[in-house]
Amino acid sequence: MVLTIIVVPAIFAWRQRKIDSAARTSRAALSSEAAEFLFGFRDLKIYQQLESKEQQLTAFSDDYAEQQRKAGLEENLSQSVNGFVALLVSFFVLGLGTYFVATDQLDGLYLAMLVMISLAVFENVPPMAVFPAYFEDNRKAAVRLENVVAQERNSEKLLELPGGPLDFKLDKVAYTYPNEERPALNQVSLTIKEGTKTAIVGPSGSGKSTLLQVLLNIADVDAGDITIGGKPLQNVRQENLWNAMNVVLQENHFFFGTIRSNLLIANEEAPEEAMQEALNKVQLGQFSLDTKVSEKGANLSGGEKQRLAIARALLKSKPIWLLDEPVSSVDSVTAQAIYKELFANGEKNTFIIISHDLSGLEEMDQIIVMEQGRVIETGTYEEVMKRQGYFYQLKQVEKSIFA
Repeated sequence: MVLTIIVVPAIFAWRQRKIDSAARTSRAALSSEAAEFLFGFRDLKIYQQLESKEQQLTAFSDDYAEQQRKAGLEENLSQSVNGFVALLVSFFVLGLGTYFVATDQLDGLYLAMLVMISLAVFENVPPMAVFPAYFEDNRKAAVRLENVVAQERNSEKLLELPGGPLDFKLDKVAYTYPNEERPALNQVSLTIKEGTKTAIVGPSGSGKSTLLQVLLNIADVDAGDITIGGKPLQNVRQENLWNAMNVVLQENHFFFGTIRSNLLIANEEAPEEAMQEALNKVQLGQFSLDTKVSEKGANLSGGEKQRLAIARALLKSKPIWLLDEPVSSVDSVTAQAIYKELFANGEKNTFIIISHDLSGLEEMDQIIVMEQGRVIETGTYEEVMKRQGYFYQLKQVEKSIFA
């Protein structure tokens, strides 16, 4: 019983952990490759790489099938070894009992009883043979559940935010993406006062979007301190933080349904008049609330998606705005009109806008210029222009292009 219920299952449970790890890795790789194949099908056709990608997908599929085959063989081997050990023990009992009967040390009637007892004892062998596979699955599930419970337990100690516009303060904040050597944020220190409009500008890769993720408390910083409303950001409940914000990212998801259903995500109790007014403010008044929206908004143009995302944020109507290139796919006239509506609608709100477009920044209370993860200039539009530094040079380049 020690062999079949403890020793053999423990050995195979240890072996099963390695096999399951390889199978999960293979399954993840296959899922990722299949998603890439489906979402990139059009580009693969255009660049005539469809056949090559199909071969890669087939290779991942074959690898996963091989891992599944190994897992099945391991389970069969576990059952076979356990059954074999049980039979060996039964034969040992039979042989030893026969020897005792032959030497008149045991009544022959008891030999049959001993054999039946050994067979009855090993009725537990088949369930224990499949123990390793179920044990590893349950162990992984228990780890995930423990992580969830630990997060909930920690969330009880988190702080709540007061209502109204709030300020942000960053002191020597640093952040590096996993498996990257170059820091995305390097010793970033800045202050964003409540009720002000701040523009964050700089070339691609300067750390603007990463800074936004840090302010959203999505990315945990490696060093430095961040406060919102005087409270440490890492101690603020994420849901409470996001509930106080209107967020428009570069890529916004739209669900299959209608304009109405996608707007109601921001505010389930929004009346139809408010939804139509929000559409009018972002110059989407030509759409009715019953207009169909395909999966991921495939039937909408890039500019329409951005404006619909802004309309959704308008319906949420929170005091803090975080906007990452919100009108990059919209013409300049429409973009300025939308900004005008936003600023008029949230006159006392805090606006943080990431933008490559340097036009219209005269209305900003503060301009933050970033390069290679560092803040290299801050000030009002007049102040940064007077310095004739990096921002001034960018404006001169812009003027020369559009002159």
